[in-house]
Amino acid sequence: MKNVIRIALVVFAFLFASLSGGLAQKTAHVNGNEVLALMAQKDSVGAKLEKLQAELTKELERLQVEYNRLLEDYNTNQAGWTDLVRRSKEADLVRMQEKIPDFREGAIENLSNKEKELMAPIQEKVLNAISEVAKAQGITYVLNTQALLYVATDAVDLGSAVKTKLGLK
Repeated sequence: MKNVIRIALVVFAFLFASLSGGLAQKTAHVNGNEVLALMAQKDSVGAKLEKLQAELTKELERLQVEYNRLLEDYNTNQAGWTDLVRRSKEADLVRMQEKIPDFREGAIENLSNKEKELMAPIQEKVLNAISEVAKAQGITYVLNTQALLYVATDAVDLGSAVKTKLGLK
């Protein structure tokens, strides 16, 4: 019975210490999107993505032109074709009808994957800077400002320190 009372007292003392600030943890915030937007490498990523998007758009347009050509050929000449040729041309049209949306979906996925690939080193650099600044200032938790519902005026904002660490203005 005495051991149970001792354990309860230890737990109570621990809880009291943590509630009274004995184990207080510092929290800060940073606007991660703002820092990312200032990174010079982000412009290079945008240019590479625009180039890839233009290439994919050009191919999609080429597929659409090819489909329209096949459809026009079918509509113009089907009366003179044998059943075998007509069925072959219809199969070609169906394949093109399926190919265009498949290509569009693949292009969207390709762009998304490329953006993730190109942004990963930039995001890692920002996260490393945030970690280094937080450790230097004794911060336990860093929150992204976009996810916060309220930020007090006396809250610790690491934004300027992180920007300085990354050499941004």
